[in-house]
Amino acid sequence: MKPLRILSGVLLFLFLVAAGAAVIAAARSPEDWRQAMDLVRSERWLALGAAAAVLCALAVYLLAGLKPRRYSEPFITFENDSGSVSVSTRAIGEVVSRVGDEFAAVLGLDSAVRPAGGSIEVSLDVRVRGGTQIPELCRMMQDRVREIIRENLGLTEIRGVKVTVREIVASARGVAEEGAGRRPGAAEPA
Repeated sequence: MKPLRILSGVLLFLFLVAAGAAVIAAARSPEDWRQAMDLVRSERWLALGAAAAVLCALAVYLLAGLKPRRYSEPFITFENDSGSVSVSTRAIGEVVSRVGDEFAAVLGLDSAVRPAGGSIEVSLDVRVRGGTQIPELCRMMQDRVREIIRENLGLTEIRGVKVTVREIVASARGVAEEGAGRRPGAAEPA
């Protein structure tokens, strides 16, 4: 895009210099001005074509100067003995999302990681299996997330790990028992 912008800019500049010189030359006397206007009127299509070409060159010049919008993804940057390391919050979130695979009671997990002034905040939205001890599960997940971030990324500044249980999914057996009019886990009738 840069060569196109340069070329259209040079063409526009040359046209403006030529047009300016022509206007100055025609403005020397009223007779020269009248002759220039008569020429423009008699060659109307030529004048319209030149104006269209200038407008197209201007449009190309302006459009070639536009820079594509880049998604500004947040990064966490930290220093180590060899220099600095930057890791995107999306990449950290992908690592953290794998925590759900380590817990049988977790049926689904979405994570979000946000920089928080030299540290990070992690949010987990989880779907859990019914009958799970939710407070204990959440505490274990928070501990595991902190451990994974420390081990894999070397980050020790973790402001918080927030776990939100979005859904508690009843087990298939529990749903079948509820449908039969029994409480889940109740003894079979004799």
